Amino acid sequence: MQIIIDKIIFDLQQNGGISIFFKNFIKNLSNDSNHELSLIGKIKFKFFKYFYMLMPVFLSKKNTESVFISSYYRIPFRPKKYKVVTILHDLIAWENVSKTPSRKFRNFFLRFIIRRSCRNSDLIICVSQYTKTQAFIHMKEVRNRKIVVVNNGISDVFEDINLTRNISSAIYIGSREGYKNFSHALLICYYANIQSIHIIGGGSLRHDEKDLLKVLGISYTSLIEIEEEELARLYSTETCLIYPSTDEGFGIPIYEAIKCGCPAIVLKGAKWHQSLKSPLKIEVDLWTDLNYGMGILNVIEDLANSRIEPNNEIITWRENYQLIISEILKNVKTE
Repeated sequence: MQIIIDKIIFDLQQNGGISIFFKNFIKNLSNDSNHELSLIGKIKFKFFKYFYMLMPVFLSKKNTESVFISSYYRIPFRPKKYKVVTILHDLIAWENVSKTPSRKFRNFFLRFIIRRSCRNSDLIICVSQYTKTQAFIHMKEVRNRKIVVVNNGISDVFEDINLTRNISSAIYIGSREGYKNFSHALLICYYANIQSIHIIGGGSLRHDEKDLLKVLGISYTSLIEIEEEELARLYSTETCLIYPSTDEGFGIPIYEAIKCGCPAIVLKGAKWHQSLKSPLKIEVDLWTDLNYGMGILNVIEDLANSRIEPNNEIITWRENYQLIISEILKNVKTE
């Protein structure tokens, strides 16, 4: 089976959840002698990125029995002639309501291309049960389509290597836009007397973010990129991961952290992480939870020292790839 991947995502982001997924999927597919990989798609001018995202992908007639997967919701020209699989990562364009004109436009645009992609798909693969549930709530386009769930994976390098933990330093990973609640992460550090934080990804810190860190007296290191091996070491040595996002499609960092035996702090009431059952997941309510302050730190210390066995339901990227190929073979008719 030939699989054509439109790799446009790598011109849009480098370290987000979607680019991490496709980096690992492409790596596993390229090492699989049973299937053929073909990579296409590139944004030549970033200023026109929305134009490129809207454009259909032109495939040759000989590709009609190939499987087409876009990394960011594009479809082939005359899609009914091709086998189209959509990987549905999240529905934040529906859940993350914003009043700013730029965010409103972006949400409107994303809703359009996601709906279009789902409507023209032979198979929709959701990265979590939560994403599938949200899809049925927000999009009538999925209700008469084949739709399955294959959970995201994590890299093999993430494991508990039993190092001594630094009980005054936390980790924050990813974008710092509104729904990610970066300021909440800093308040958790402040109340729990965690004195430093590693801020990974999300671009350079803004002046207001630096000012808040200074006001709260929290020292920090900021890394735009990090190798997986170094991130695994941080998970194994720092106090905890703080990941107070109100909505995610999957939330790869908390799975990585827990696999390394690192406590992960998430917001109580956020639905996206409810399927993950682990004593290393700590749910807090920023405004009403009375277990703030040293109470959180005591819980973290107890968890970090107990060396709890990681959740065996967390799969690797290799297993994720095998499950996706299995679903394609089962649900998409190819020659």
